Amino acid sequence: MLCLTPLLGSDRSVDVGGLRPVLSEYEQAGRDLELGDQLSFHVAPLQPDHMRLVWREPTRAEDRVRVTAHTCDCVNTVYELCHAGGQAHIRRTRRGDGAVQVHESHRRLFKEAQAVWLALLDGRAR
Repeated sequence: MLCLTPLLGSDRSVDVGGLRPVLSEYEQAGRDLELGDQLSFHVAPLQPDHMRLVWREPTRAEDRVRVTAHTCDCVNTVYELCHAGGQAHIRRTRRGDGAVQVHESHRRLFKEAQAVWLALLDGRAR
């Protein structure tokens, strides 16, 4: 089991069910991870029988959203697991050609959204 170091100083970590973060820069440097190091995941290749998520324009329903996990921003599409108001959703940000598009999944209970998040990381959802 592995935990992703949370963002923004939150004390919550996200169980990622054995998925491995991108550690190459640490492994190549030969140094150990330290508390507070930010690890980001790359999304696995899409599986043929994947679940198709419904992406909507952001609703701005909450004043404050806490990002509890995110994927690596070295690619043009970044995903974030967002938590607010007792619910959670996934935010997708696409960058390219000078434009930025932001979409969000439906809001769910945190535990349900976490399951969708894991499926997204594993290539079983998009």
